[in-house]
Amino acid sequence: MTPVPVNYPDFGARWLKSGGAKHSNYRLFLQDLCDPLGMPRPQNRRRCPGYLCVRAMQAVRAVVQRTAAPLNAAAVAARFRGSSAKNVQPLLDTLAALAHIRQLENGTTYAT
Repeated sequence: MTPVPVNYPDFGARWLKSGGAKHSNYRLFLQDLCDPLGMPRPQNRRRCPGYLCVRAMQAVRAVVQRTAAPLNAAAVAARFRGSSAKNVQPLLDTLAALAHIRQLENGTTYAT
């Protein structure tokens, strides 16, 4: 299914009164946000059950919050068995986009 581009008034009407729905539907929110900003929509790389994505996001966020020093994707991935920086990077980027963590100025490290 090809997504239909959304303009700013449509974006505002859809998400302004959503309350917390933008957090639980972050993929749709970010895709819709790209249109008014003139950015390409993110590509879905893989599909996973929603509860697994949420748990992965919570686990990565917890690691970043518990660590006093800024971490890069490789350092976060090292805390999970069988994970790689390539798999953790999209989670870090999403958490930063949702303002749950901060992406530092160098663009490769994250902190709370």
